[in-house]
Parts: sequence; structure tokens; C-alpha cells
Amino acid sequence: DDIDYAAMPRRQEPGAEKYACHETCGSAITLYKAGNHCDNDAFLFAYEYCLSCTSPDDQDIRKHYGTMLSKAGEECGYVVVP
Repeated sequence: DDIDYAAMPRRQEPGAEKYACHETCGSAITLYKAGNHCDNDAFLFAYEYCLSCTSPDDQDIRKHYGTMLSKAGEECGYVVVP
């Protein structure tokens, strides 16, 4: 077993900033997959919020969601780089 469990980040508690970023980015992806995301205000809110999750503490969050959200944003003509 070569996994260094001590180095893994612990699960974030609901209400924590990182939890909110993961939750909102995940919601944006779910809404994207549902279709018609370019006309969906909930998607736009989640998309913009997710792009705001790029502080130094949140860098890993973007790498988890960035590829799919960039594709979703490009399809709508949104800015894809925060």
C-alpha cells in the first residue's frame, strides 16, 4: 500500500469554503450534463461561483472541474479563464 493517507486532505465540513466550492462546481457540471445549460440561470450562477474558487487555497479544485467547465462555458460563449 503506497498511499500516504496522512498527506491527503481531510473531508471538508458542510459550510466550509472548500466544501461550497466543490458542491457548487459539481452542481454546475450536473446542470451542464442536463442540457440547455446556456439558458439556465442556476448553471450560470454555479459556473461563475466555481470560477471564483481559484484562490491559492483552492487551486486543486479548478483542476478537478476545469476541463468540463471550460467546455461548458465555451459552448455558451462565457469567459473560461477566471
